[in-house]
Amino acid sequence: MLFDLLFLIFLIVLLLSTITCSVFCFKVVSQLNTFKKDLNTVSRELITFNRNTK
Repeated sequence: MLFDLLFLIFLIVLLLSTITCSVFCFKVVSQLNTFKKDLNTVSRELITFNRNTK
């Protein structure tokens, strides 16, 4: 009985940690994507700036 209860608690904790990790990973990935877009924009602007100054 006690073992079953511990196992159940373990499963619940595992599930919760998986959910929070996936949410966190998703946030990090979306942040990284935004950062990449910003970098692309900056590099494009730099390229245009270089062309214009020549």
